[in-house]
Order: sequence, then structure tokens, then C-alpha cells
Amino acid sequence: MKTKTLSSLIYSTVSGNLKNFINLVIVQKDPRSKIPDIDKRKFLVPNDLSVAQFMYIIRRRIQLPPEKAMFLFVNKVLPATSATMGTIYEEHKATNGFLYIFYNGENTY
Repeated sequence: MKTKTLSSLIYSTVSGNLKNFINLVIVQKDPRSKIPDIDKRKFLVPNDLSVAQFMYIIRRRIQLPPEKAMFLFVNKVLPATSATMGTIYEEHKATNGFLYIFYNGENTY
């Protein structure tokens, strides 16, 4: 009998039920960052959501003040804010089917 990992079970369940959504986005804070930790790390994201809109969601979840800048990185690359999350997912998803995004921030002045 073949045993499935938890991530493969989540991937197969979500990918079969929600066709208009990216399977799963895992958001993690860069360890060197001094901005707050996020309270929720796993997101189901619509394919047509822009990176800028997703960044706004993250900013609200960590309650980041406007004077702090925030950057999202996917595979150590800063994605275009006009790109859709579906495009980013297709280009950068991990072998387990998840998209890993790191966030970092700094003071703007």
C-alpha cells in the first residue's frame, strides 16, 4: 500500500476542488527581517489576483505601518507587482505543488 504525505494529500484535494485558485501559497518571513511575523502562513489565492493585491493582504495581516516598506520574494526573485499570482505560481511552484513566498521589509526613512 502506498502512503501519501500530508502535502500531497492537501495538494490533490485542493487542486481537484478549486480550479480557479492556486493550490497553496506558503508565506514566510525572511529570518533577517525586523517586521512582524504573520499569523497565517497558508493561503488559497485566486489565479487572477495580482501580486500587489496579495502584498496588500499580507500587509494587513501583519499590520505593517505605511512608513515601512515590504517586499515579496519568490525563489529569491522580486516578482512584478502587476503579475498575477497564477502566473507566478506556474513559473515558481515547488516540486510539491506549493508556492513559497518570503516577505521582508525596511524603514523607508
